[in-house]
Amino acid sequence: MKQSKSNFVEIDPWELTILRRLLLFQSDADPKILIFNALMYEVNYKNIRDFVSFAVKILRQFDVKIRPFNQEYDEYSSIEDLDKIKWLDSTEEVYEKATEASLTIEFGKISIQRIRERLIQLNQAFINNDALFWSQFGISPYTYNYQKANFLNNIQPYIDKYGSTFYLYAQTDYKIFGEEQKKTNFLACLLSLEHEGLIRIHGVSISKIDIADDKSRKDLSVYISVGNELLPSKNMPPKSWRLVVEEVKAHLKKDEQIVFTFPSNTSNQFRYFKCLWNKYGQRATYQEVYEFESNLKYPNQKGKNWKINDLIRNTIRKLKKQLQGKNVPIQIDVNRGFVLTIKTS
Repeated sequence: MKQSKSNFVEIDPWELTILRRLLLFQSDADPKILIFNALMYEVNYKNIRDFVSFAVKILRQFDVKIRPFNQEYDEYSSIEDLDKIKWLDSTEEVYEKATEASLTIEFGKISIQRIRERLIQLNQAFINNDALFWSQFGISPYTYNYQKANFLNNIQPYIDKYGSTFYLYAQTDYKIFGEEQKKTNFLACLLSLEHEGLIRIHGVSISKIDIADDKSRKDLSVYISVGNELLPSKNMPPKSWRLVVEEVKAHLKKDEQIVFTFPSNTSNQFRYFKCLWNKYGQRATYQEVYEFESNLKYPNQKGKNWKINDLIRNTIRKLKKQLQGKNVPIQIDVNRGFVLTIKTS
């Protein structure tokens, strides 16, 4: 049964950007300087007045006040002063004033708690696929678990290149989440990964990103570090073993010799195996296996998930027989999930 849009929680990227940016301030930091330009995600001349109105609404909603730290130099002494920007005659002047605005703000513990509660609500809606994200995209074509699986699968090259703390850029790094052509819910996905304790966000800002020798564009950058779960695992297949994915097929190699071939690298059989391979020596749940590198959502209803579990078990049983037939010493234990290991003796 298709859900009506009225059952979804609306998620606005401007709200996510503003609220997460506010939480980056330490509660006892003084003064708190908010650079307005750092909030202007997907803002241009056409929507600048709408953005100013929206930002003012959010600041008021969470009782964030503008308090001049230095009466002589601070241009804005209240939310009302900021709101007046949108009434300037020239759109160019509105945009210029907004990008140059530097606000001294204050908010208390109650505001911080309310901001956190709102972000938890938005994160949970996104994780449960109950989010209506961005009016131009409607209901997201990607599930959170699909994007999370792609992130976990693609993050290792980033860690190898940049270490465990680095920037992700919305426009250039959308592929890390398995998205095609353009980003859709880049920030929502990162906030949900943080909500689950997999990453930590240290900074949210608008940065100039070089796109050619003489060209650049503004886009959202998020400064993150990864948790221990995403650091190189101690449980790794023996170094002599490799899983090699080609354009159509995939091969399991021992000492660079092919010992087993998957005819299709898009089949459920290979997808399940790759999930277990990536979690070598650790238990992979039925849900993890089912949702791995797919846009599928594991059902919570008994009966439906039993049927899916049975299909997964049958697929893996057939694979185990095929591996045994080729004398490949892969062991897959089935017990409330699956654990893949290689017999080395």
